[in-house]
Amino acid sequence: MTNRTPTAVAADRLPPVSPAVAAAAVAALPSRLRRRLDATVERLAALPVGQVVGGVSGECGPEALVVLRPGPTGAVTGPEQAR
Repeated sequence: MTNRTPTAVAADRLPPVSPAVAAAAVAALPSRLRRRLDATVERLAALPVGQVVGGVSGECGPEALVVLRPGPTGAVTGPEQAR
């Protein structure tokens, strides 16, 4: 058993993201990036995760820092929680 509560953010892994938020993020991608998405899923699964105030961050490329701030359940359930 761990000492993590449902609101704790694990600094070493990405939090779960609701399907609606993931779908909105994919839909917002430019077509050139959407075409490359399938090829990068495995790479992103191994993405090093850093801790930020209230969430985690991951560097997806030289100009793409993603910050996820999960809600009380520990999951990202709204688009405002992902930047």
